[in-house]
Amino acid sequence: MDPLHCSVVVCYQPAPTPYILDTIAPYEYNDQQPSYTPLLQSVFGKVFIHSNPTDALEQVKQHESPTILLLDLDATTIINDDNDDDTVYTPSCSSSCSTASSSSAAVNDTRIAWIRKSSRELDQHSNDIPIIACSSNDDTAFMLDCIHAGAVDYLLKPLHMDVIKTMFLKLHRSRHDSKMHQGTTTTTAPAPPFLSNKTTTAPPPPPPPATTGCQDGNNNGTSTCLYPDNHPLNINDDGLQVRIKEIFNKDDRFTQSLMAIYANQRVPRTRHHRGLSSERASLLRHKVSSWDFNPFEFGRDDLIHCSYLIFEQVLVSPELPYSSITNDQLYDFIVDLSGAYHNGNPYHNFAHAVDVLQCVYYFLCSLGVISFANSRHVTMMEEDPLLPSPQQRTRMQHLLQPKHVFALLTAALGHDAAHPGVNNVFLVR
Repeated sequence: MDPLHCSVVVCYQPAPTPYILDTIAPYEYNDQQPSYTPLLQSVFGKVFIHSNPTDALEQVKQHESPTILLLDLDATTIINDDNDDDTVYTPSCSSSCSTASSSSAAVNDTRIAWIRKSSRELDQHSNDIPIIACSSNDDTAFMLDCIHAGAVDYLLKPLHMDVIKTMFLKLHRSRHDSKMHQGTTTTTAPAPPFLSNKTTTAPPPPPPPATTGCQDGNNNGTSTCLYPDNHPLNINDDGLQVRIKEIFNKDDRFTQSLMAIYANQRVPRTRHHRGLSSERASLLRHKVSSWDFNPFEFGRDDLIHCSYLIFEQVLVSPELPYSSITNDQLYDFIVDLSGAYHNGNPYHNFAHAVDVLQCVYYFLCSLGVISFANSRHVTMMEEDPLLPSPQQRTRMQHLLQPKHVFALLTAALGHDAAHPGVNNVFLVR
């Protein structure tokens, strides 16, 4: 989608110009347009400025190209609309009319009412026209009220070029079908799976042209009436559920994308621990039970077995609900996790992960939560005055259950999985 093929309809009415003649149209004054108009015109193909909210809505409905409705909320004055029960506004008086808002006052705020009314009418007409609110009001409650009323975004004024250049992304998000790639050609895309029970088997026909009572602001008699019953889906009915599902889906897609980009290829599963000599296994068991453990002295296979020895001390606990994990499953898990680390990283590699794992393991053993892999360390630990007393170790055993220990060790070994590298020179050792 190219912003040059998109349009922006701005609802804006500045404060009245002093000594203005009634016979001169307001649009003849250059200062009657918002200051950000030239920026919008340099990014989008067409920009329309309307001082009347009803005219702005009609402009959006009749425009065939992808269009954004930008509501300038600075200053409000009340307008009576005989066709709607909601209070409508136009931004015309000084900004001192209303500079703050709260959730409790949002119901009576004419700006919030107009966003809600615009969102309802546009949903009945088309669900792919985003409403963006802009204002100099930086009150958090007011910004949230605007989003809850139907705005897809809230921009703080003054609007800068870098912000305006990204406005068209709201169109890309709201237009789920192929219209954003085909200009004025309209097609209907299938609804997401979780909304399939609310869609019809075939797209409904377009609303018939109006014969009476549907004239637009220009009185040209070529307007289109709105028929809410013909709309196949009202997103507002399930808006909260849809947003919640989108959050989880995006989080899952983000995680999968990171792993696909940065993780190494799957490492073949080879169980070298079975061929490890008893002397080598005893040496590694002694090393992981020492504070002087240096992971950079070992190769990848030894590091995998060191990790296996540490996890093995937790899995022997009968209280752990995952005690059904076999030795082969545990070893395969460590091998797969090691494959997610880049050995070319000077710092965030698998040796670093095992170093953190052994450090956490040593603390847990010193607290008496689990036992050292080297049983000879038990007598040494009891004689060391710097380590916690037996009473303190007993308290820690009550706080940390085996499932907590297993979670700590898993987090320690996987905390930098798929790390792409470092961007700070002081971390490169």
